[in-house]
Amino acid sequence: MPSSVGGRSARPPRTAPPPRPPPRSPQPRPLPPRHNPPDARRRELLAAALSSLPWWKAAKRPPGSDPILLLTPAERKELHDLEAEARAATLAQLGPGALDPDGNLAARYAFLPPEKAVLLSALERDYENLNSDLRETAGRVRTPADREQEQLLETERQRDLAALLSPAEREALALRSSPAAKRLASRMLAFQATEEEYRALYAIQQSFDEQFPASPRPTPGTLIPSLDSQPEFTKKIRDALGEARFADWETSSQMHVQALARLAVVNHLAPETVRDVTSILSATAATSWSIVNDHARPADQRTAALAQLAADTRGQITAKLGADTATKYLRDVVWFEPLANGTGVRLTPNGGLSLQGVSRPAAPTAPRD
Repeated sequence: MPSSVGGRSARPPRTAPPPRPPPRSPQPRPLPPRHNPPDARRRELLAAALSSLPWWKAAKRPPGSDPILLLTPAERKELHDLEAEARAATLAQLGPGALDPDGNLAARYAFLPPEKAVLLSALERDYENLNSDLRETAGRVRTPADREQEQLLETERQRDLAALLSPAEREALALRSSPAAKRLASRMLAFQATEEEYRALYAIQQSFDEQFPASPRPTPGTLIPSLDSQPEFTKKIRDALGEARFADWETSSQMHVQALARLAVVNHLAPETVRDVTSILSATAATSWSIVNDHARPADQRTAALAQLAADTRGQITAKLGADTATKYLRDVVWFEPLANGTGVRLTPNGGLSLQGVSRPAAPTAPRD
């Protein structure tokens, strides 16, 4: 029975809480195999390469250049083999998620199983490195032997792709990331092709690339043919798309239309808004060309009319996009500021444009004595 003090019961003495166990030192989390032998060996090889390089050469290496280029081909192959072994071990032990923790590769290659997405990414990276090696070795001048090596490397790449992917998977990859697909990419967002239209355009682009192969390093000033500049291929596109969609195809070649398509994705613009803004700018360009070539009107009147046309166009586009978005967009329309300053513009079907200022009669000069 507890004793009382001054008529009240005394509380029992508090007992000290048991001592906490000492904190456990954090154990290092084991990393997947790919992080161990390849990285350690890479550091070892790069340290040796840098230590053997005269300091004045090491200091003058171009910013951002890949230090792997300091290694010999044999050392690079050794690292490649180590990475391949570690990648295979990681896939077997931990699955594709360990090599693609943020899911970027699965999203990029959504048409493939996750395991193949990881392996395809590694294969593409390996061949990019090999192509970099070839360019580094060749320097600025490409010889027939260099072109032969490039072709051999591409043949080996296709062989490795065939070993990794099924025929259907290879076709899906080509439709998304082949050179022909990359050349079409700038038009697709603005053109909004159906799958049938895209496949038809892809086949035409492939045929064009076979007839006009692109040089990896064209000589400055070389005129590079485009799909829209060749009448034979223009006719093929017209026949494949029909007249109405061919007109949309021609419109999609304009830089301001492509910029609007990108803006539509970011700002979630409705399709009818995109069509309206495209029509406004196309009509503005046509009107400006008529004004600048209306020589029956004085030059000052034509200049004022072009300035008024630019102001009216800005107002219409602001009503469609809002003030901030319209201002940003019109800044990307390369011919809009010249228009406001008295220059007419003519848009050509292949994505080009012509600018023409208002011509003024020469000012009279005083006769010489």
